[in-house]
Amino acid sequence: MKVIAIEHNWDEHYCPPSVAGHLMADSAIMHTDRPFFIPDVTPRLVGRLAVAMRIGRLGKFVASKFAHRYCNEFTAAIVATAENDEERARQPLVEAIDGGLMLGEWITDDRVAERLNHAQFTMMCNGTTICRAETRRLAFDAATVVESVSRFCTLKTGDIIVLAMHPGGLPLAIGQRLHAAVDDKTVLDIRVR
Repeated sequence: MKVIAIEHNWDEHYCPPSVAGHLMADSAIMHTDRPFFIPDVTPRLVGRLAVAMRIGRLGKFVASKFAHRYCNEFTAAIVATAENDEERARQPLVEAIDGGLMLGEWITDDRVAERLNHAQFTMMCNGTTICRAETRRLAFDAATVVESVSRFCTLKTGDIIVLAMHPGGLPLAIGQRLHAAVDDKTVLDIRVR
């Protein structure tokens, strides 16, 4: 199983010329029923609101018009990462920290690619809204990302694509309770320890 994180897809200040991303460790995956432990060895971490989708079948060179056949689940996520690009460049293994990809409950929908063109995602900390973003503002929609990624590597059942990470981040601290929602439905509830 692979985790592919797409970069700068939700960044209004920078529009990338093409889909770009990086791989994350599968040990980074954590689900909503466990706490996130801040490791001692990392630089200052921030939590970023993210959109994740799960691949449902094997595919290579998938045309965007057929992308809806390859993915039928999505969710909101929070990604723990270094505070800025400079810090990530110095310590690239920060993207691999255990539990750093906090996934919400999966939402099953046969039209994920279309639904993700009009969904609203929200991240909250201790009951306060930190950021709210709409997927219609993505530089590359879900179908385009599936097509681009599948040109470089075979998509396999269970692979996760982090479609976008919001550029705004919340500094993570022990004692926080993080929530993420899709269209006002809470799908993620995580405590930071």
